[in-house]
Amino acid sequence: PKTVMLDPAVHDGHDVNGVLLYGINSSGKSSLMKSIGLAVLMAQSGFFVPASSMKFSLFESIFTRIVSRDNLQKGLSTFAVEMLELKNIFNRAGTRSLVLGDEISHGTETLSGVAIVASAIMKLAKTRSLFLFATHLHQLASMQELRRLENVVDLHLSVEYDEAQDRLVFNRVLQPGSGSSVYGLEFARSLHMDPEFLDSANHIRKRLSNDFDELELLVKKRTSKYNKELYVTTCVICGAKAEDVHHIAEQGRADARGFIGHVPVNHRHNLVPLCREHHREIHEGKLKVKGFVMTSNGLELDVEEQLAKPKAVKAEVPEVNDVSAPENVPEPPVNTTSIDMDDF
Repeated sequence: PKTVMLDPAVHDGHDVNGVLLYGINSSGKSSLMKSIGLAVLMAQSGFFVPASSMKFSLFESIFTRIVSRDNLQKGLSTFAVEMLELKNIFNRAGTRSLVLGDEISHGTETLSGVAIVASAIMKLAKTRSLFLFATHLHQLASMQELRRLENVVDLHLSVEYDEAQDRLVFNRVLQPGSGSSVYGLEFARSLHMDPEFLDSANHIRKRLSNDFDELELLVKKRTSKYNKELYVTTCVICGAKAEDVHHIAEQGRADARGFIGHVPVNHRHNLVPLCREHHREIHEGKLKVKGFVMTSNGLELDVEEQLAKPKAVKAEVPEVNDVSAPENVPEPPVNTTSIDMDDF
């Protein structure tokens, strides 16, 4: 159809000619796109279609840019084949054309790929061809040039990550917007791939993105049960997902009021989020957490490996909720460069 009716939050009455379809790997983007093309072809041929109901316009041509491979006979690379097919679509597509594209321009580097896809969307929107592009390029959703197009919308096939059972749930529901832009590793983790490989990829992704909020879209934030000001997100030692909270000064040293000296045992500076492995090593005596040390490189966690030389580990400072500290809890002195919890 020339008009795709969505809810009022997305659809404002303008005709929609183009859809950018986002979704995690195996969510069904390509299957949905191909099924639309097959249904249109079957309907115009007079066959029954695999749908309870279907409304469509009569098309004069259907163009697809789906299979990505090189052409050995003509000596063309994958990217060259993509561009020639896209050129053919531009030369022939009109208002009575249906254009289906799967991961267009993924045969080149990301920057040029985004620019090429964005320009293709603008051209097809101008010719008012009906098109659907499946893509992983979430940069498209925030581009000003595309946001100004009233006849192009973003949709995604939603997927939920079941943290308790460590699995992805594909609900096959189309929802407005581009959805989460970070999901590749979550999909790989659901396949139970090599843990060392996943940890290495996770560290690299964090360094490249430099945006831990983005990484937490699929895994809901949770605060520590000991102190609501502390978010339990990543291990301060290795950067992996934090599952436990460790007291630097043990809870058993607290008095009846819950204080160690003048500092509450559950004060956020006495709590560190840890992964299960490093928490176990601390309680087994393999590691000793002495506290935080202020250095020229920022706040670092002073961790000592038993039977080895002490070392300072660059700490991912625990995320702290913007909540004022209790009135009777003093913050560490400004001129203090080292916090040794053994002094409590």
